[in-house]
Amino acid sequence: MKYLWIAVLVGAVSVSGMDLPKVKVPHLKAIPVIDGRISGDEWRNAAELSAFHGAADRPSAEVLPTRCLLGWTTEWLLIAFECVDPVIMCGGKDRDSELHRGDTVEIFIDSVGSNMEYYEIAAAPNGTVADLKFVLSSPPVYSARGDFLGSFTSKHRHRFRDWNLPGLKTAAAPLIQNNRTIDFQIEIAIPSEVLMSRMGKSRLEPCTMRANFCRFDYSAVGQEGIFSSWSQVLFGLPHSMPRRFGFLVLDF
Repeated sequence: MKYLWIAVLVGAVSVSGMDLPKVKVPHLKAIPVIDGRISGDEWRNAAELSAFHGAADRPSAEVLPTRCLLGWTTEWLLIAFECVDPVIMCGGKDRDSELHRGDTVEIFIDSVGSNMEYYEIAAAPNGTVADLKFVLSSPPVYSARGDFLGSFTSKHRHRFRDWNLPGLKTAAAPLIQNNRTIDFQIEIAIPSEVLMSRMGKSRLEPCTMRANFCRFDYSAVGQEGIFSSWSQVLFGLPHSMPRRFGFLVLDF
């Protein structure tokens, strides 16, 4: 089976010699029902990302199509994924387990854009969620590859796996047609109170955030997963490359 999704170039921003993706995220009049089904007109006016790149150090990897939808209201940042995937494999059943060992989508978001504090939200097709907070205790130091230096990570990058994002809503479901799995869909709603707390606010408003959207795809037990992302990074290292986060421009 072949799939064709047309990728729309949304824009790019050059930061210190890096071209980073940029997308305008529209305000939605109504909040989609978070049930794991991208249906009806719920996401009709959302921004759409469909240009997901393979890892920079895995140029020959064959990436399955991924579609990501984005919108916001004053109370929620809203994100949905549609992932073409004829073979679904999940990496865990418990919250905060290592979901990247199976099919999963990942969101990395820095609401301030300072690269000093950011969140990771991972969601699997079986509905399992992992949410983490990363806090840097010193301005980041990067290697020649673009990720944090190992010595910096061990001393200054603090990862809080036991942290749970208050009020997070997620849902996931596979799409089956003629007894065959076609894809899986995931919907996520992130409360504005969490995202805006660093600015001393509780509601979303027009602003610019930094973010990346990623996916791990597995097709067989024992095989290495295929990693892809909106802003291209090294294999499985978006959490160590916040300077590669793209730009979300929330606007009416």
